[in-house]
Amino acid sequence: MAYRWSLEGPAFEFPTPYGTENRFLVWRGYALIAFAVVIAAIVSFVGGDTAAAPTVVLDKPPEPASVVPHLVAAMLLSLLGARDLWKASAQRTLLLAPGQPSSLTAEVPREGSGISAGAAPLQRLLEVGDFKHAPVGGSYAAALEMLGPELAAAPRTLHAYLRVRIAHLVLAAGLALVLLLCFLGFRTAPAQGLAALVPLLLCAGVLAHRALWPDGEALAPWLVAVLVLAAGALAAALGHYAEAVPRSASVPRLGLPLAAAVMLGSVLIFEGLGVLAARAQLQAAWLPAVAPEEAVMAFEGDPEQLLRDIDLELHRQWTEGIPNRRYGWQAAPPARSSDEAQFQAVVLEESQPLVPSQLARGVRQTAPALPQTPARLRTLLALDVAGLLWSLAGALAWVWLAWAHMRAPGAAWVPAAAGIAAMTVGGYALRVGHLLWSRVEVSSTLTWLAMEGPMQRLAEAGRGRAEHLRVPALRLRARVAVLKSVFYAAAPHGPGSRAMLDLQAQRNAGQAWLTAVQELARHAQPAPTPAVQAVARAKARDQRDGRAAENEAAPASAANAPSSGLSPAFAPKRPARFCMHCGTPLLQGARFCQHCGSIVPAE
Repeated sequence: MAYRWSLEGPAFEFPTPYGTENRFLVWRGYALIAFAVVIAAIVSFVGGDTAAAPTVVLDKPPEPASVVPHLVAAMLLSLLGARDLWKASAQRTLLLAPGQPSSLTAEVPREGSGISAGAAPLQRLLEVGDFKHAPVGGSYAAALEMLGPELAAAPRTLHAYLRVRIAHLVLAAGLALVLLLCFLGFRTAPAQGLAALVPLLLCAGVLAHRALWPDGEALAPWLVAVLVLAAGALAAALGHYAEAVPRSASVPRLGLPLAAAVMLGSVLIFEGLGVLAARAQLQAAWLPAVAPEEAVMAFEGDPEQLLRDIDLELHRQWTEGIPNRRYGWQAAPPARSSDEAQFQAVVLEESQPLVPSQLARGVRQTAPALPQTPARLRTLLALDVAGLLWSLAGALAWVWLAWAHMRAPGAAWVPAAAGIAAMTVGGYALRVGHLLWSRVEVSSTLTWLAMEGPMQRLAEAGRGRAEHLRVPALRLRARVAVLKSVFYAAAPHGPGSRAMLDLQAQRNAGQAWLTAVQELARHAQPAPTPAVQAVARAKARDQRDGRAAENEAAPASAANAPSSGLSPAFAPKRPARFCMHCGTPLLQGARFCQHCGSIVPAE
């Protein structure tokens, strides 16, 4: 696995999940190019004398035994084959840009603080193991719910994929009904051919639109109904007035009813296989609660400095130098008007999702990122095998047609339209399974830290001084878990495109974080600076000089002292004490410095 973290280029390279699909694309590409060469050879070397062949005139339809349609078909096969080879070459690697795959929820900017909208469900998931998935909604919601309750936990991109499949199934079924009614309602071959042209062109247009805009939304149910009704009305009109259409007698030679039946029937088969393949990839999520690791400690210092140190420690643990996804970073600011408050801080971050096997090995491989299970492979393989067979059948139809026309100019053109329809739908079948082949499972680390406790103000912030606070009982809690999630690389990386599959607690990592925070808090406690120590020594020296002067003046004052009671000069005195942090003289019996609030050792 190669990592290239850059804002201009790809972030890192995943092992491609398209290995099996690329094989079918390569086989289809080479086969179509080979059939194109065969067609060109047939029209070049098979047939009668070249001088006796009919002359091609551009402003007239091709004459019987003309080589023009077959050469056009050969060029079309070559272009389709070259496109398949180019696509397979482009899918040899999977490059993910910064921010891909998408985060589980909205993030908090690293330069700011706060809690994202989706951080509360994640925190509840870690605490009690309960994660509420949004219900399946949108168009075709009733049909989607029939696929099973696991669909709610699947990525939203799979929901969109299934909506497209269902919309195409309904449209193809409606157009097939129109074709059947026209075939039964009209008895003449020209009327049937013209009526079949409408569902054929409409279905081909929808497939072409999906090929050009693969990320577009599914057709709305009302739009599907309008298209079916419009196709039925137009087909009925063409079939009824077929005799008035110019040259309608030559329409039966094209075999349009057969081509429409091939296209609509194939679409129904492939879309149904797509739904079954997507259903096989649904998986119930296992998200248990994560028990917290807890500790209690006393903390004295600047809480903001402690959070900055925690941020640096998180930075040091970035995976491959890729920033964590920050979902929560919030600390309750101390109250300025009160000496006592409640200190609270919450941190919730997720490391960069990576393929587990590649993360462990640290090497680049060309195998699929995570192999599909046999249950998922069966339907996907059936989809790609059917697409390859349909393509080969369509190409063979044109090869047979070229051979027949070169030997007998009066041969029928019925295989022509059916062959084009089979090749078109065969290529579309490979596109139906493209998103399902791009399924990638990744692992990341969720880190949740919480700190809370009663807070006391020890020193006001001043020029060149940080605010010191004391938390006598700081409660630390840490939850660390490895999250297994899934996303589809071929789909847009947006909100909801990555879904959670499995959660495993890491108690050792949680204990390590508690130890790290305690060590950071210990280093964050204020230490006396050289300047403060010098001031403390000067104050102590002045106090000693003052006591010496008082002792010298004690005999003179003793003569005037009353006989009842002792003079203060001769009263027992305790040794003077000074704060080791700020140098302030301490009161007799004080346990805290009256200036900075530091703890004073016992006498």
